[in-house]
Amino acid sequence: MLNKKVNVISDEKANIAFNTEACVFVTANAGSGKTSLLTNRVLSLLLHGVEPGKILCLTFTNAAAAEMSNRILQALGSWVMADEEKLSAQLAKLTSGNVTNSLLDNARSLFARVLESPQGINIQTIHGFSQSLLRRFPLEAGISPHFKVMDSRSEQEVLTEARLRLFNNARKSDSTIQKSLDNLAREVSEYGFHKLMSEIVENKDKFRHILQEMEALSAIRHRLYKLFKIEEGISIELLLNQFFNYSEERSGNLRKIVEALQKSDKDTDKKTVQSLEKWMANPQAKMDLYEEYIDCFITEKGSARKKIFTKEALTDAELIDELMAEQQLVCEFADKLCAFSVVQHSMDVMQVAEGLLAEYEAIKRGHAWMDYDDLIATACELLTRAGMSPWVLFKLDGGIDHILVDEAQDTSPQQWMIIDALTQEFFAGQGAKEIDRSLFIVGDEKQSIFSFQGANVKELARMQKHFAELITASQKPMHFLSLTKSYRSTNQVLRVVDAVFARQETRAGVTSEDAEFTHILTRIGHEGLVELWPLIQPQDSPSLRGGIADVAIQKSNSIETAGLLRPESFWTRNDETATPATKLVRHIADKIQSWIETGEAQAGDIMILLRSRTLFADKLVRALKRRGVPVAGSDRMALNDNLAVQDLIALGQVMLLPDDDLTLAACLKSPIFDFNEEDLFALAYNRGEKTLWQCLSQSPKFADSYELLTEMRAKADFVPPFEFYSHLLDTKGMRRRFIGRMGEEYADPIDEFMQQALLYERSHPPSLQGFIHWLVASNSEIKRDMEQAKNAVRIMTVHGSKGLQSKIVILPDTVEIPRESGSLLYLDNIPLRSLSAKKDDKICRELRHYEREEMLSEYRRLLYVALTRAEDRLYICGATGKDKINEQSWYQHIKTGIEQIAESFEMPWGQGLRVGNLPTCHPVFITGSENKANDGVYNTRSPRKARMMDFLQTPVPVEPSPSKPLTPSRILSEVPASVSPLSKKHVYATGKFIHRLLEYLPAQEQDKRESMARFIARKFSTELSQEVIDKAISDAISVIDNPDFAMLFGKDALAEVPITGNIEIDGSNITISGQIDRLYIGKNEVWVVDFKSNQSPPDSQRDIPVSYVRQLALYRLLLTKIYPDKTVHCALLWTENAKFDVLPEALLDEVKLTTYI
Repeated sequence: MLNKKVNVISDEKANIAFNTEACVFVTANAGSGKTSLLTNRVLSLLLHGVEPGKILCLTFTNAAAAEMSNRILQALGSWVMADEEKLSAQLAKLTSGNVTNSLLDNARSLFARVLESPQGINIQTIHGFSQSLLRRFPLEAGISPHFKVMDSRSEQEVLTEARLRLFNNARKSDSTIQKSLDNLAREVSEYGFHKLMSEIVENKDKFRHILQEMEALSAIRHRLYKLFKIEEGISIELLLNQFFNYSEERSGNLRKIVEALQKSDKDTDKKTVQSLEKWMANPQAKMDLYEEYIDCFITEKGSARKKIFTKEALTDAELIDELMAEQQLVCEFADKLCAFSVVQHSMDVMQVAEGLLAEYEAIKRGHAWMDYDDLIATACELLTRAGMSPWVLFKLDGGIDHILVDEAQDTSPQQWMIIDALTQEFFAGQGAKEIDRSLFIVGDEKQSIFSFQGANVKELARMQKHFAELITASQKPMHFLSLTKSYRSTNQVLRVVDAVFARQETRAGVTSEDAEFTHILTRIGHEGLVELWPLIQPQDSPSLRGGIADVAIQKSNSIETAGLLRPESFWTRNDETATPATKLVRHIADKIQSWIETGEAQAGDIMILLRSRTLFADKLVRALKRRGVPVAGSDRMALNDNLAVQDLIALGQVMLLPDDDLTLAACLKSPIFDFNEEDLFALAYNRGEKTLWQCLSQSPKFADSYELLTEMRAKADFVPPFEFYSHLLDTKGMRRRFIGRMGEEYADPIDEFMQQALLYERSHPPSLQGFIHWLVASNSEIKRDMEQAKNAVRIMTVHGSKGLQSKIVILPDTVEIPRESGSLLYLDNIPLRSLSAKKDDKICRELRHYEREEMLSEYRRLLYVALTRAEDRLYICGATGKDKINEQSWYQHIKTGIEQIAESFEMPWGQGLRVGNLPTCHPVFITGSENKANDGVYNTRSPRKARMMDFLQTPVPVEPSPSKPLTPSRILSEVPASVSPLSKKHVYATGKFIHRLLEYLPAQEQDKRESMARFIARKFSTELSQEVIDKAISDAISVIDNPDFAMLFGKDALAEVPITGNIEIDGSNITISGQIDRLYIGKNEVWVVDFKSNQSPPDSQRDIPVSYVRQLALYRLLLTKIYPDKTVHCALLWTENAKFDVLPEALLDEVKLTTYI
């Protein structure tokens, strides 16, 4: 088949990879089959007699661990029943090629051996392994044997509590922490202070590491003074006095310079004279004027001013030299002043961080909690601690002989220390000689994109060198393997990737200079397409619809601010007023809709990748849902930012504190109560000293709202949060009201909110106050598993797409480049606090430049990951503001890279670039003997037309007889008009609801049917009123409990029964295939019941639509052949009102079955 992808590697590489005695370092391109390679390595180890429990495979994510485990078990399971020839061929690829009968028997027994092994194969994340290690050695690690691992939300809650404790304790005494807090608060705004505290929290592991390493703040201060070459104990006053201690000669030269410049009428000279005169005239005020004096010689960015006088004004060479010398002195002093400021502010940050982390650790100890950083740090300390590590390694020594590391490029230095400690005995002493042990590392520096989690791409090269030295010293075999074949992407996609990264400007920081950058094509003959759409830009004259704010927005190149901050712009279809980002949202949504409607693609084939989570994703989800396109939403959800969730939180806060007027007002304006501005004004105006709650309680107009609030308040203190909100959303029908007013896109956040309530109740006492505090305090993102999304468009970040792929990939966020988000720099792992780039000293400027380059390097590696997610088609687009496109942006890198290989094409708003031309394009590749020689490398010199596949020239086979089965429920003649789901939506939904109840309730115990029915009703709460739901449940249960129908809904009856068979009608052999809603097979009779949920019941049986009678007649005819000794009865159950019609045999006999044949 054309779309079948076969993943194999050359025999030479296979021999290297599957040599169980050798240590192997693998560099694997995106889509090169590294998961298959790791899986086959494990299978090879098992075939060579390695016990399952002696293999440790470390993966980056739980999903990757699960996938690898499933692949291994599927392979082992298939070997059990595989024929000898097929199994021998598979085993030959995993061994040296000598397949014996004993090897075949061994292979067939591996599945059982793995399942029976107490530990199985250890396939875990590094965090999972660390957790299992600490569970095994808790006392040695110095932790509680019953420790719990916190999730991200609980971690945020604890950190918030720690911060509050820190502030409270600091206020109680005149402590150094209080002084540090005061110093920081004076220098930054309220937002800046909050941001700084958040940054300390986010980098707590770095602070914790340096505090543990240096042991005392005084040691850190000493090290900083030494690094910045500042005398210990010096003060700002002493620094100023040293600089202002002018000699008479220096003062005299400055006076001469002033006299010379006073003769000039140039602004530059006048400004210099003004600063120098003011400085010389007030020797006692120099301490207050030093900043103004420095500004005379230095720019705001900290560099020396190029022009501080004009050539005409100052011609004396000696005076010019003196002025330049003074400028040099000022620059050196300013740099020293900045360095002193950096040291002082850095120590303030360290002081606060030490106190914050102390409170954080105290709270965790009190609950025996550990965060994910604790797992790694504690496991690392356990495995490297002198006196303890030999014991632990001895106990582990008999347990691990082979270690496999996946996604090695994203392994942090501390995680590498764990791996290094585990392999100590692999390459030293008796352990290196007596037992075959191996290390198998797979990584790709091009895909290192998780620096924010501590990963460092340079660590991969360093650790490879480190292990290579150990392996060489132990005289074990060692190999370096490169996987360059791509089994994922088409020729056109690979051409674009290689062309983009062929430029040195784009490759910088993506690969090492001597590294090969080649992707070898394997999907020969598969068509592909890459399109670079022209950027959507604002019109020359921005519309006044958005006012000044709209014009200001268009000055930015951020996709976030290219129009999405003006909410109303999204809803208008007027392209003259729509902003660029809004136009892009519409075009992408329209394009996807057209693909699905024409059958060109399915929703599940499409993945939209963003560099970061922005408003653009929310708008795109909304646009797709409004077009009826299935969309799985985004991979991460900022739950607390959602309007529906904010309304639910506000309601909970009102329950706890009803006298909070502002929160109550926000709650009343939510869809729960649906107050408008006039209602709120009428309630609040002229209320005097009364609270809004008191006014509401005394208002007859809003009695219903007050009644609901008091009902919910009565429950707030006595029911768990989940039950509280379930009553509101489901029993009171507020879920339907939310979705009806705000749209279907709010269903997911509401469901996630309820999920969080359940999650909270599992680990906390179930209180509404605690839940609201927990939810608000943590304010974390919900990570969603997009890999499980079935046939729905996936919108996710590039980071979230790691390890995934899609037939069609769209990249809309290609214009904005990353910005430095943090205010902390790091020197020798010590956090440095510089107030701004303008106040950086020389060291900080160099650090900031280095971090900027590292950030851009990862930005380009992120581009590589984004491009290589595409299997068949790739679309690159973007929206921009008025500013010029940054040359470092993804869009410019791609455009410049593919200009030589692409052809232009027209779009409504400009000219784009295209590589490929679906559906009639022909791939260019080497065929025949050339292909074997070049291993499938793309040939740019001799384009050839792809050979037509053989199956395209094969005649269509004769249709088999009997042909396509007849489905009784799809008879075409005389089909009655169904109830329109648009004209009578509630009737249609009621029928579906009753159908569902009759399907599931009979299997439940009688006393549990009501609760199960209420559970099923949740899915219909947005379509049906509570009254309709109650009646439907009552009708359905009454039918099920009716003694006359006991046999149909008893335990012996069957639901949704598929039935297939052949019958002969008027000499024609007809195949029947259908599904019976309810079937009862008794001793002497068979009952067939068909539910009708899209029709109103007729007044008499003679008025039943003929097509329905024919449907049951066909079922009866088929069942009579199956059960010739039983009487077959047929009945219809009208689900609109649960009416039961038993069809007489005469009616079934007289219906004609030939009209539809």
